[in-house]
Formats: sequence, structure tokens, C-alpha cells
Amino acid sequence: MKQRILIIAVVSALLSTSCLKEGDLDRFRHDMLIEVDLNPQVGLPLGTAEVSIAELLGMFKNSTAKVLVDNNGLVTIYYDTLITTTVNFENDAKSSKGRTSAKGLYTKYQEDMTGTLDIDLFKNLSHMPGGDSLVINRTYATLLSTIVAVADSRTDEFIIKHGAKLYFNSVKIYAECGDGSVVEIPVDNVDSIPIRNLSHQADTSDIYHMMDSTDLAFIINKRPQKLSYSMKLNIDVPTSELAANPSMAVFMRDSLGLSRMDVNAKFSMYVPCILYVNGLEYTTDIEFNASKELKELELDSSYIYINVDNKLPFEFRLSCGILNADSVNLGYLFSGDDAIVSSANIRRADNSSYEVSSSMQSVITIPLDSLKMQALKNAVTLQLHSAIRTAPSSSGQPMVAIHSRDAMAFRLTGIFKPHFHQEIELGGRSKKGGAQ
Repeated sequence: MKQRILIIAVVSALLSTSCLKEGDLDRFRHDMLIEVDLNPQVGLPLGTAEVSIAELLGMFKNSTAKVLVDNNGLVTIYYDTLITTTVNFENDAKSSKGRTSAKGLYTKYQEDMTGTLDIDLFKNLSHMPGGDSLVINRTYATLLSTIVAVADSRTDEFIIKHGAKLYFNSVKIYAECGDGSVVEIPVDNVDSIPIRNLSHQADTSDIYHMMDSTDLAFIINKRPQKLSYSMKLNIDVPTSELAANPSMAVFMRDSLGLSRMDVNAKFSMYVPCILYVNGLEYTTDIEFNASKELKELELDSSYIYINVDNKLPFEFRLSCGILNADSVNLGYLFSGDDAIVSSANIRRADNSSYEVSSSMQSVITIPLDSLKMQALKNAVTLQLHSAIRTAPSSSGQPMVAIHSRDAMAFRLTGIFKPHFHQEIELGGRSKKGGAQ
């Protein structure tokens, strides 16, 4: 129908000519084409989604952190690791790390136990503000050991009878931080922790607390990346008791009835999400695989609108860079004042913290012009950068609690202007063309 109207219009214009000179009709002896360019505008709903806080914590990368939710719905991030050391007295072979030495009236068997806990919570931070721009209400670290022993039912009695001592000591904790510093974390009241109750442990274990919920919040601004711990397992035996035994291993097995000890050291860090943030910057790279599919597509002044219903107590200022294979920035998909997600409203939860009271709506506009489309065709990475701050309040630095119910909902709408080019013969047949 459109082709017929165009043909009629052209023919009418030609027939309305008042006079014809010689050669004017020559144009009808050659192929004639009409070229048509159309730019329709189409609005399309692209979809909706709601992302919970737990999903937001892990949507950009795989983390070794785990997420807990307590009975009150408070979100807690935690890390843990387990190091197992086996001390075997079933034969004369000692543990590869164990050593025996005579000191005064005692002969000591000692085993060094070390481990690390990698913290990737701050790994993608491109800027960590100093001072009190990031305050976390509390961060707990716990180090405990459990011992499962293969022992005689009278091993504890034999230990006392022969004057032997089994204990942990020299517990040290260090934080390796993003600024290059190494901070020792004070460990109190663990100069010596006696090991008892070995006789009953064929199927059960005892727990020894080296560090119980020690607050590490003071090191958060240093961006801890690794926590390292070390401690010593000691067995002291009066040297006189070894006179009739060829080795410490034989004494432990034959005189004390202790064949093996499996020592499990568990180290963990808990971060309840009650915090204040002002200026925290987070950057992460997202692999972009759609550039090939965009090669044949041409858009003219199209837009994508992201309507955000924010139920999180944080404001996000966003930008998204477009990088090629050489990590050269080709431009930005979005940035500036058009890429701000306003914080949810907050209210007091108790004397020391706030919580979300109601959500806040924002709109992010992403223009897709020809320059941006060209950049996307050469992109291999989208680099997402966000600057985060806590919702404002009259208190100046509100400590906000993040609950499992807090989330962020998205609704995407596209206003597309695809460019169509069509060439039409006067006979009404389409020669070539299509959507670009």
C-alpha cells in the first residue's frame, strides 16, 4: 500500500508537467528507483526484576563470603576457614612440623599451627575514604579449636600421674591490609589454654576458645584483605619420665594411652551489616558479549529507561564505562546526574541505628545514539563504577541496618528508533533494503 501511494505521487508529479521538451521522456527508458528512509519510534517494556540484598552482594563476582540472616532479619556477612593438624603417636614417626626439645626439667613436643583467612569484601574498592567516612558498628572475629583424640579411657588420669602438660599458647592474629600495612590484633587471656578431657573423645570433641568475638571494626578503614593466625600446640613431659622410653611418641602411646590427636582450628569473621558510608567507591568489570550481535544494528536517538524502586538505605551514583580489548575507554553507557539512585527513607530502629522506612523511586536514562552504539560494537568489557553513601539524617552519621527484606526493584522500558532504508522500483518491486 505504501509503495503504491509513493508511485502514484511520483507519476502524478510527472504527468502534471505543462510542457515537455525533446529528451524529457528519456528518463522513462531507464530503471528508476525511489529511496525511502523511515525512523519509526517504538516503546517496549523490557522487563522487571527485584534484587534482594543477598543477591546484590554477589551479583558482580563470586565471593568467598557467605551471607547469614539472624532472627531479626539483620544481614551478616561472614568468612571462615578450617585448618586440621594431626599429631600421630601410633608409631615413632612424628608430624612433619612437630619437634622435640629438652628444656630444663621438661622435654617439649611442639607443633606450630598456622592458617589464613582471605577477605575479599573490599577487593573491588577503587577508593576507600579515610577518617570516619566508613564506620562499621562491629566486626567479630573468632578463633577456636576442637580436638578429637584416639585415647585410652584413663588417658586424663595418666597425664596427671606422669606430670605431663598439654596446652595451647602463643596465639597471634595479624591483618594484612590494602594500604600495605600489617596490623597485629590484640588477643587477650590466651597465654596458655590447657587441653583436658581427652579420654572420652573417641566420637566427641572439646572446644577451646582462643579468641571469642573480638571486635575488629577498628581495622575496617585499612581494607583488610587477609587475616593470618598462628598458635602452638605443646606437650611437656618431665624428662625423668622418658628415661625408660626411647621417644616421646612411645611415651605418649604406651604411658599415656594417647594414639592420635586431630586438632581442628576454625577461624571466622562476622560483619553484621550496620554501617555508615560516605564516599565509598566500588568498581567492577563485567564481560560484554553482545558486541557481535550489535554489528548490523543501527539506532537513531533511542533510549532505555531504568525505573528503580530502592529499598536500601544507600544512595548510588553510577557510571558505566565502555572498554575495548586493550582496556581503552571508548565512552560511557551512562554517567553523571542521570545515573543517580536515591536512597530509601530511614527511621530510627533503636538508640544506635536506623532502618529503612519507605522506598524511593529514581529513573536512570541511557541514551543509545549512533556514537554510543559504535562504541558498544567495539566493546569487550563494561566497567561499572558506583559511589555509595548512607541515607541522610539529622544525626549526621546514621548507622543503618540492612535487613533481608531490603531490596532494589527495576523496571526497564525502551524507546527505540530503528533506521529503515528501502529502495523501490517504479514497478512496485522492492530491490533491496531492510531494517538496520
